Amino acid sequence: MYNIEEWNNTRSFVVEHSVLLEELASTALGEILNIKWKDSQSLGNGSSSLSFNQKFLLIQDLANNENFNRKKIDAFLYIRNKFAHVREIKTFDDFYNLKNSKETKKNLNLWYSNKGDKKSDSDMHYKFEFQSLFFDILNLLLKITINHKVKFAVKENTKELNEELIKKIKIVCLNGSLDNEKFNDLVNEVVNERNTE
Repeated sequence: MYNIEEWNNTRSFVVEHSVLLEELASTALGEILNIKWKDSQSLGNGSSSLSFNQKFLLIQDLANNENFNRKKIDAFLYIRNKFAHVREIKTFDDFYNLKNSKETKKNLNLWYSNKGDKKSDSDMHYKFEFQSLFFDILNLLLKITINHKVKFAVKENTKELNEELIKKIKIVCLNGSLDNEKFNDLVNEVVNERNTE
């Protein structure tokens, strides 16, 4: 991903980061949905697969507003689309000369103005901002994926604990009576068994 030639060719730099981010979005969705994304019709590489934007809309739904910054996704998608589909856009200077790109430039400056070397070549600075945007979105994907994995693990662990507890309660009920004290003892016993595993 960090081939120096890609740094010199801005279009290649933007498109390569975009392809990687779309693949990482598919990977994140595959992890969250517990499917092999490459074999999936909706996440794979087929013509019927979800678009980049649709994948992020789905991620946004799954995120439950976990600091999901849609403006950053939209900025990334806007830059990606212009570099991928407008032949005249070869540099960030070309991109920012488009009349509808002023808002994107303003936002990137707002989000990343305290980072990078503003005295360097402007296109290099814009690449730095774009790459910072890429890493922010990547960080978002990681957080959402990890949060879903943790929630799933907690649910599975809770389910297993409940099943073990029910088994022990049935045994106690068959052998005698169950009171609050005995119930609490059983809960503590099951939890302690799980903690020592």
